[in-house]
Amino acid sequence: MKENSSIIKILIKILWGLFIFLFLFMLYYNFGGNQDREIIVLPTYGPIQINTNGDTISHKVGAFSFVNQFGESINEKNFEGAVYVADFFFTTCQSICPIMSSALLKVQKAYSNNPRVKIISHTVMPETDSLEVLKAYSEKMKARRGKWQFVTGNKKDLYHMARNEYFVVDDKGNGDENDFIHTQMFALVDRNKQIRGYYDGTDSLDVERLIKEIKIVERENEYTRQFTQLKTVNLVINKLRLHGCLKIK
Repeated sequence: MKENSSIIKILIKILWGLFIFLFLFMLYYNFGGNQDREIIVLPTYGPIQINTNGDTISHKVGAFSFVNQFGESINEKNFEGAVYVADFFFTTCQSICPIMSSALLKVQKAYSNNPRVKIISHTVMPETDSLEVLKAYSEKMKARRGKWQFVTGNKKDLYHMARNEYFVVDDKGNGDENDFIHTQMFALVDRNKQIRGYYDGTDSLDVERLIKEIKIVERENEYTRQFTQLKTVNLVINKLRLHGCLKIK
């Protein structure tokens, strides 16, 4: 029994040490060591609802289901825990789309080593942008598999996402055969599926702003991970306290 008690006390000391280390690391990471670091919080976009408790609820991008250039099913679960950029294009576009795709290639290069930053490009012409066409286009753009998805699907569903989930177009439509969307806007979505920014994909300055603001939103993810680690350690410590194991001299 004494031996078990000693082991428990050692484990508790280690947990407390880990807790303190993580807490001090967060203070240093967020407020010290780098005096150029600014704490910036980006707004959320989209309609706001009020729940029964009177709390405001920001819009979250809804569920979706499409197919990518490799014939793989792609849905919101592929972007869980990730920050991503969404846009709408078509492969035969000769005006804004090539510029937009080049801009997204810059985003991919800027975050090539960060698996938590992704891109999804939706075709607005699913009747002509087949899987083979999308795959050839993605290869032309040097899109990395799993990093940059080019998706197609039911036209009504694609247009619904543009108008009612990402809000990158203002015009009305029902996604029928006569409907057409053409927009240069990018939407930045955080790990909570909330829209955090809009950017003109044909404006180089706006694209640079996007690249910088992805880092801001991704840093929020890092804060969340750090607090989750602290909460986990604290939870273990509190459970041990309930068993009277924290009487350490």
